[in-house]
Amino acid sequence: MTVHVHPLPLDAVALADTWFATLGASFRGRLPLGDPLVPDGAAAWVVLTLGRELVVVDAAFPYSAPKVHLRGERRAMPHVERRGRLCLRNPAVPSDPQAAVASALREARSLLRAITAGSEDGDFEEDFGLYWGHAADGGYRARLLLRDVDGSRPIAWTAAGPTVYGFDTPGALRRWWLHRFGTDRAKVRQGALVILDELPHPNLYPSTGSELWDLVASRSTGGTAVLEDLLGQTPKGLLVVLACTAPSGRRHAVGLMLARPPDAGGRPANRRLIERGYARCSTPAEVHCTHCGLGTASIPSLRAI
Repeated sequence: MTVHVHPLPLDAVALADTWFATLGASFRGRLPLGDPLVPDGAAAWVVLTLGRELVVVDAAFPYSAPKVHLRGERRAMPHVERRGRLCLRNPAVPSDPQAAVASALREARSLLRAITAGSEDGDFEEDFGLYWGHAADGGYRARLLLRDVDGSRPIAWTAAGPTVYGFDTPGALRRWWLHRFGTDRAKVRQGALVILDELPHPNLYPSTGSELWDLVASRSTGGTAVLEDLLGQTPKGLLVVLACTAPSGRRHAVGLMLARPPDAGGRPANRRLIERGYARCSTPAEVHCTHCGLGTASIPSLRAI
């Protein structure tokens, strides 16, 4: 059997250089090695277009699809990952490196125009879990098995290392734990399920206890009352699950850990630090949130609700 192999250009990078040079003043040259956006052995070109600097980069050029990154500071944008990579569908074209980079840049420009027009904003809600995962600090992983999400209420949770588990009831948690690990789970705490009226855009994702309180107060019905009840005993930590339904009907749930700040020894600070200025167990929940730290957990891994 005869196998026909299409010969590749001898110097794909040089061909791409030639194509970028045709862009004139819009082409800002190559990124130097060592730049955070340039993997080892990659080629990267900088283009100024639509008022933005785009970096076209590919570690395996021309055998994989070129990737495009937004360079510099920016607000949160739909279809743009945390480090600025644009989510595109441009193909790899090993036999035509110039077509590969041209396609990548064309799709990037098209996406930027759509973002500017606001036509992609709905993606923040439809793919809320994905954007949340990009923004999560990595300190916790939330595993949630929740069925009844009709309203804000207490739930049951427990922790094993950096992983927190949230369930509808203590009984449901213990049954699952026994089935999964073969042991009883005695240490079960109360957490909060907060139903949001509207999913926030990434620029409103909470990163502090105070921001969490503001989000719950502005976008939920009854969420602050649940937090007030649970924070009344000044717990060392509290799992807060935010849940909401996107316009398409897709349901989302993510977890956060509200915790006392660590003391000099790395242990949760004494409750007096949280209650300073207030009688025991009478610190307002909003103040409690302000004094606590917040860890954002990654996307639920057991079941989407």
